[in-house]
Amino acid sequence: MCKQKTTFHISVFTFHYNMDILYNTYRDFVATMLPDEAEWKRMPLAGKRSVEEVLQNLIKDMKDVGGIYNCDLLKLLPKHLMDEYNYQFCDIACFEQQSLAAVKQFFAVDAKRKIPYSGATTNRRKEYIKELYASFSATTGYNPPLVFEKRAASSLGGYSSNGNLITLNELLLEEDDPRRIIRTLLHEARHAFQHFAVEHPWRAKPDEGNVYSWEFNIENYIKSEVDFDMYRSQDIEADADAFAERIV
Repeated sequence: MCKQKTTFHISVFTFHYNMDILYNTYRDFVATMLPDEAEWKRMPLAGKRSVEEVLQNLIKDMKDVGGIYNCDLLKLLPKHLMDEYNYQFCDIACFEQQSLAAVKQFFAVDAKRKIPYSGATTNRRKEYIKELYASFSATTGYNPPLVFEKRAASSLGGYSSNGNLITLNELLLEEDDPRRIIRTLLHEARHAFQHFAVEHPWRAKPDEGNVYSWEFNIENYIKSEVDFDMYRSQDIEADADAFAERIV
């Protein structure tokens, strides 16, 4: 690894007079450090974390030598890794802090609104909730769209990993107190984060034990209609409930 880096730095200064040669040389160097698409797909999570460390070191190298004459690392990455870089980094602690700050801000602003949540129409309440979601959703790593739909009273909301979509029951908008709909929103947003953390743990950096328990639970999910008590107590549901309660 060190030998490769040394060679790399020599190539940078050898070819800095010719941008095309520099760019191609650096691309060739990057190609030797990263897995191809087939290897990436079959690589275990630990291997992908190692690749992420390599990428972070390359970025640091670029900064250390003055940005390597403005070469853009992202333009040098193969498409399957470019796709990973379309996602934002999502630290689990930051996600919690940003969510808490967003909810505090919601109630602070609502107290000063000309039309507070309790006195608003359902359509206006919907906009207030959408604004709240927008204020913290970026920290989930990927921002699932939020939609409202008619559901049975027993179904407050849901998160679909296949469609990457958060839904809330429109009936919740009829309640003057926004706490239950906010708690439901946070619960479903936490599910989105759980899926993101399992699929991209090198971007979320949650506790490693959480990742493995969440991954197992997602693959062996117990639906509420099968056993409601086990549904509520399984890892990802218990975690989402606890997260929403902490924030609200």
